[in-house]
Amino acid sequence: MVDFTALIARMDAQRSRWVALPDGKRVQFRRPLETEFGKFRSGVGVDHLCEYVCGWEGFSEADLLGSAIGSSDPLPFSAELWARVVRDRLEYVRPVATEVVAAITEHLAEKDAIAKN
Repeated sequence: MVDFTALIARMDAQRSRWVALPDGKRVQFRRPLETEFGKFRSGVGVDHLCEYVCGWEGFSEADLLGSAIGSSDPLPFSAELWARVVRDRLEYVRPVATEVVAAITEHLAEKDAIAKN
């Protein structure tokens, strides 16, 4: 019997990539599905980054609240928290948006190359 949950997870992993951010942090996003590409006609906005980022490394309470208040322990990823962080840290927007565009462009180029063969 096919484990569809595992199959979907593997498909999602194939669409995933990491983006380096300032201060040694990084976030993971999944390339949008082809039927979602239309959402990007006007470019990549912060709402897109909130929707497609699915993981992070290097974030702690100290990063978000200051070292005098927050713990330096790594925080598990939270989509809700990421949405708040990226909306308040402009320096995170450009690197992630650039990689989302690159992922879409590369995917389309791969499909085009396959179609030509």
